[in-house]
Amino acid sequence: MNEIKRIELYLTYRCNRSCVYCFAKDRRNSQSYQIDIDFKTISNTLYSGKKNGFNYLTLVDGEPTIHKDFIKTLLLAKKLVYYIHIFTNGLAFSDEKFTKIVSEIQVDSLALNIPDYREKEYEFLTGFKNSYKTMIKAVNNIIEAKIPLSSIFIVNDLN
Repeated sequence: MNEIKRIELYLTYRCNRSCVYCFAKDRRNSQSYQIDIDFKTISNTLYSGKKNGFNYLTLVDGEPTIHKDFIKTLLLAKKLVYYIHIFTNGLAFSDEKFTKIVSEIQVDSLALNIPDYREKEYEFLTGFKNSYKTMIKAVNNIIEAKIPLSSIFIVNDLN
């Protein structure tokens, strides 16, 4: 890849965790927070971006994997030859079938939000019971599927 021209696409502001450190936690229940971007807008953005020389797509904010057109978005981005990088909490990747589909699309990289390496603290920080075991399963699925993986560790007073 020569010059990187990046599009950051916010598919949704919704999330399937309730992290105590989330910057958007105060807005979580607002009506506007519950609205997802529609696929026509996604498609127009990706085509327009490609036409204007963009080649790198970052899916970020909320939890992109819970958007109803997540897979459809990946397929279109790959068709248009974008490098695809996804910021995710990883919950969806605990499902082997989901991970396999994403792997077959050949997503280029994932950044997994891992707020702590200790189980009790992890579950407190994510506000999600059994999320630690789910994350471990997701990491194992991602590694097995050979999807390039990095992690994000958000430092705060709680960890």
